[in-house]
Amino acid sequence: MKHEQMLEIHREAMDWAEKAMISRFNGDLDIYRNAIDRALELEQKAATSIGLDFDFEPTRSVLLRSAASIAIECNKLEVAERLISLALYGNPPTEIAEELRDLLEQVYFGRHLKLRGITLSTNELQFSIAGEMTGTGITQSEPFIHRVQTIETIVFRTAERKLKKPFRKAGRPSKEIIQKFQPFLTIPRAASYAISIRLGSPAEQFDVFSPEPSSEIVDEIFGCLDDFENDEFSKLENRISNTEYYDNFIGLAKQLAPDGKDINLVGLTIMREGKPKELMLTKHKLKSESILPIIPTEEISTTVTLKGKLHYANAIKTKNIIKLEDKDGRSHQIRVPEGMMNDIVRPLWDEFVEVNTVKEGKYFKLSDIQKADE
Repeated sequence: MKHEQMLEIHREAMDWAEKAMISRFNGDLDIYRNAIDRALELEQKAATSIGLDFDFEPTRSVLLRSAASIAIECNKLEVAERLISLALYGNPPTEIAEELRDLLEQVYFGRHLKLRGITLSTNELQFSIAGEMTGTGITQSEPFIHRVQTIETIVFRTAERKLKKPFRKAGRPSKEIIQKFQPFLTIPRAASYAISIRLGSPAEQFDVFSPEPSSEIVDEIFGCLDDFENDEFSKLENRISNTEYYDNFIGLAKQLAPDGKDINLVGLTIMREGKPKELMLTKHKLKSESILPIIPTEEISTTVTLKGKLHYANAIKTKNIIKLEDKDGRSHQIRVPEGMMNDIVRPLWDEFVEVNTVKEGKYFKLSDIQKADE
């Protein structure tokens, strides 16, 4: 195949891929599936036409990487694996090779999302993680426990929101919420590291036909995280219209997401109508956009990233102000949105953190916060 013809096929594949993404965003799933399958067919044809002609690097490996990405989108993991292997067999540039290995890790992790004979009830989800600190049936405790606790917080916040409770600015959930939606864990399974999490009271744990409220909460969490992973924030805003709940969910979703170091992938699997639904979180929270959108106005002059020790946080007396002391001993006052103080900021008390802020007059307004290395 001539080089010009191969590039023309590639451009047509990208047109179909764009059509697929637009259709998915608009909820036209039949059009999406047809378009993404056509994109894979064309991109695979363009990529494999070069075959083992290593003189076409980096075009060769870039096309194979693109075709593998579309294959993963189509959930054709075996096809993706073959394309990635073909690309790595050559001599791709270092950066492209690293991206190919990241894709290969997604392929392998996709297998760990499978239920492998496990039956999930409708109020249950499988939670999986993979990364440098994770092996088959074993993981470092801190990143795992932190994410399980984050899921628990997401469960309680989602239940409160769906029950139309006012946003809780402090304290634990009510006894009623905890009793109805308390997460319970199974023993780990032989995957990268996988467990099942079931919602409900202890008495309900022996009933595979769980009450509908817990199932609805599982569906809502899965849907919101799917919107988050795919940057469909308009859909997410339609689900979560309350600003405090929205800010809170985005902050918690970033805590659940991979950190790009210890944990590279986070997966959820649920069972609906006898078929598994899988979601792989790949967006590294360290590379994600800030939690809150930054809207330039005359009052907003600049964005600032600060690092330091969070040594003061008081949501009542100081109207959601935190103080950060940097390495030079300077103190910075930062205003925190209501939905982020209790679940996102307060657990970082006395930690060294990195904070993304927007300068508003004499104040800094928090848009993102996370632990940082000193």
